[in-house]
Amino acid sequence: MKKNKISILVLVSIIICLVISVGVQANNGPNTNVQEILNSIKKFRTEADFLKADDSYVLEIGERKITKAEYELMKIQLDTQDEKRVDEFLIKRVLEKKVAKDKGIEVDENEVLDYINFVREHYNKDAEIRKMADDYFEAYGFDKDSFWTSEEAYAMYHDFILLGELRGSIMSEVMAENEAELENLTYEEIQDLADEKLDKLVDNAKSKIKIKKHN
Repeated sequence: MKKNKISILVLVSIIICLVISVGVQANNGPNTNVQEILNSIKKFRTEADFLKADDSYVLEIGERKITKAEYELMKIQLDTQDEKRVDEFLIKRVLEKKVAKDKGIEVDENEVLDYINFVREHYNKDAEIRKMADDYFEAYGFDKDSFWTSEEAYAMYHDFILLGELRGSIMSEVMAENEAELENLTYEEIQDLADEKLDKLVDNAKSKIKIKKHN
């Protein structure tokens, strides 16, 4: 049982960190054909050279500038052509990281590297994990070796840990703020309160920065 739990954790961790949209399945529902999306990502990457040559920005969120290639890839990851949805997702992700920074949450380089090594160790040990994860590696232009040492992997796992620590911090705050009623609250209700608090923090951060969409 313990091995199965670790295997699931590792696989989810790999997939979450490869799919910036925090899991295609989570964003698009149980009917999403993940393989079709991965195939679309592969196709997009073969056509992306001309997009990379065009380094114009389509969305500016404070100091963060989203290129055309990044934006088009996010459409595929979210399986949508609805630019409002893409904008909202990208804005929220950037501002969540800003909220974490404002709270003084930092992720040490060694923490990221240790976590990558942890995931890689279990990836190497488990054939089932390797088979499923390799499809994601291929879709994003990696192989079983190049992914782990790539700048992309470091950035993905850094953000994965950072946002996880932000979520944990807010959960702790919510539990402290509702200590008197805590025994009457379900875990799901506590999560809802944490979501509400994070949304308010994001909205507050949004009101203080400049967001510009380029057509």
